[in-house]
Order: sequence, then C-alpha cells, then structure tokens
Amino acid sequence: MAAALVLAACSLVDLGGYSDGNLTATDSGEPDVGADAEALANEDAGPEAEAGPDEHPYVVAVRADAPLSWYRFEEDSDANAARDEMGRHDATLVGGSMGFGAKGIAGRGLACDGTGRGFDVGDTYDFDGQVPFTLELWIAPTSTGGDQHLFHKRKDGNPLLGYILYATPSNTLQFESWGVSLTAWTTSPIPSSDFTHVVLTVAYAGGKGNAKLWINAQPQPNGGFDNTANAPNTDQPLQFLRRFKGAADEVAIYDKALTATRILEHYRAGKP
Repeated sequence: MAAALVLAACSLVDLGGYSDGNLTATDSGEPDVGADAEALANEDAGPEAEAGPDEHPYVVAVRADAPLSWYRFEEDSDANAARDEMGRHDATLVGGSMGFGAKGIAGRGLACDGTGRGFDVGDTYDFDGQVPFTLELWIAPTSTGGDQHLFHKRKDGNPLLGYILYATPSNTLQFESWGVSLTAWTTSPIPSSDFTHVVLTVAYAGGKGNAKLWINAQPQPNGGFDNTANAPNTDQPLQFLRRFKGAADEVAIYDKALTATRILEHYRAGKP
C-alpha cells in the first residue's frame, strides 16, 4: 500500500478568526451547498446520536456516521501514537515531534513545523475493487515548497499503484488513485490562517467510480471520470500527514461515500 504520509514536527500555534476563503455563502453566512443537499436533509440526516454532557457537536456528528478509524489527537505533548477512537488501528508516530496539544476543532489538535514524518496505521484501508470510501480532516497548511501528503497509500515504483491525497506547493489539493483513473483536485489554495474542512469521497454507481473533493462542504468541480476499473490492493502502509506543516485535526476514514448533507452537518458542527 502506498508510501508514507507524515505529520510534520510541530510547534504550537493558535488559530484566530475563521474565514471561508473563496466559498460562496448564503445570507446567513452558511456555505450554499445547493437545494438538492438541503432537500435531502430529512431523509439523509444519518443515524440519531445523543451527545454526552460534555460532548462537542462535532464529536456527535462524526460518531453518527460510524467511521472505520478516527484520530482526534487529544494526547499529551509527549505522545508517540495517535489513538483510534474506533479502537481499530492506533497510528504510530513515524518520526519527529508532532505537536500534540495545540488548539483543535473540538479540543486538542496538532500544530506542525514541517520536520515530522507523520503517522502510520499499517497495511489497511486499500478499498480495493469498487469500494466506496471517504477521507476527512481539518487543516490549515503552510506551504513548504514541496508536496505535503495528507493521506498516502500509494506503492511507489513502476507502475505506481494505490491512492494519495496531498497539498501542492501552492496549497491546492490533489487526489490520485493509481491503477485506476480516479482523480480530483482544487484550483484555489487552502488558507493557512484558519482551519479548512477537507473531505474526499469516492462513490460508485452502475459500476462507475468517481472521486470528489469537498472544501468547507462545497463540492469542487474537478474530478470524476466514470472509472470502471477495480482499484488495486498494495502492500504499502497507510500513512497520513507526512511532511505536513501547519495545523491539523480530526482525521477520519469511512467505508462509504458521505453524502452532501452529512458533510454539511460535519462542517457546521466543527467550523471555528
């Protein structure tokens, strides 16, 4: 399974006021995800989940969608692994200091200085064949002049096989699934000043697969391609936040493509 994604070593940062960047907003200030998503709200609201006495609404929203793995980064500053809230695959620190203890979306998060090597969850989550999935996290990236791997499950060689989601030197995002023609990308840079909600979905219908990026609940127009091939299974470990610089939090992985309504619910519950 593909090469490593690694979280950069981290120095604590405090994220100030929130900005949606280039999002189109409604008069109420919410992103306009379109009438179709709003019309689905009643029939696609997801399972009911009751909040505990001290639970943040974001925690409730994510738990309702039953992620396979979920890394909240609530550990102390000297931690050498990130706990999987779902109890499946704790993510071990590959190298460097990851900046545990910074301000996050719903508690603590990570603030990385770009020198760390990220987290490793082992050889899992290939989503080979025609399996829908979602990758989710919040980031405020700082450009390092190179690619920053948010998720990396790609086997590097000839041929390249597996998937990767990364931030480019200009802070745009790119998803590539090698071995099949599944790609998606953004054209506007992700701001470094405040957290941005990033979601990548891969969905199949009628034997055709399409990838889509969502930025602060807004579907991005670049991606898709109705791929009919099966995604590969590789022997490379899944790693995340490799070479990353900036703030990061709430990494989640799902074995389904979250809908527009559920993505909007996550964004509204977690936005600073």
